[in-house]
Amino acid sequence: SALHVACALLTGGHRVGIDVEELIHPTRAIPLMNRYCTAREKATFYTASDENIAQDFTHIWTVREAMAKQDGHGMPLRYDATVIPSDLRVTSYSVADNGAILSLCFPATISDDLVHILPQSLPLHCLKNSLPAT
Repeated sequence: SALHVACALLTGGHRVGIDVEELIHPTRAIPLMNRYCTAREKATFYTASDENIAQDFTHIWTVREAMAKQDGHGMPLRYDATVIPSDLRVTSYSVADNGAILSLCFPATISDDLVHILPQSLPLHCLKNSLPAT
């Protein structure tokens, strides 16, 4: 994101993917959702308010981007954010000062405490498990 810079460090030669985005406004999120989201992802939006659509869509988008960056192929549209491959873990956070969403993707064998987000001063609130499994 242009306004937020973050990086994730992981030792041991493992790949990590990170993405951070400001909340995507519903007037922009809905057309993007209709064009790019899977049916399972769209199901998370059917009863959501505008505020929740912005957060849910931004969350889905950052999860997809983080998975694409982690695998090194840069193809976020081939993923479904509600179906995380068993060999990966995704953890997402809301940045407290403006609600931006930061998502990390790393191997499932790695413990959360081995992944460090910099700068450490980022005011983060964990959104872990906030995407419904369908």
